[in-house]
Amino acid sequence: MNMAKQNEATKLTAPHKTEGFRGYTLSELRQQRLVARVRMELLKEKMTYDAAEMFKSKLTPGEGKSSGVLGILNKGLRLLSYADIIALGFSMFRTGRKIIGFFRR
Repeated sequence: MNMAKQNEATKLTAPHKTEGFRGYTLSELRQQRLVARVRMELLKEKMTYDAAEMFKSKLTPGEGKSSGVLGILNKGLRLLSYADIIALGFSMFRTGRKIIGFFRR
């Protein structure tokens, strides 16, 4: 497979690494936050669906190959990528921090 070579004019660079960059506008920052929030919501939906499928296959005899708690954990970890695990950790940390802050008041 022969790929075309990129010259300096066609290379993609982040806006903040170009000369003359004066910062993001408020609308661009809001859009970036919205995209991040949508990604997290989609990730939550995917994890909820995967967990439901995993437990459904475990509860119906003959269909699920996992047995016991270790089998469920092993199957659950195979469904998640590293990005999913990191995003889940951040989400849990944020929720835990809010709960702790609520009780400290």
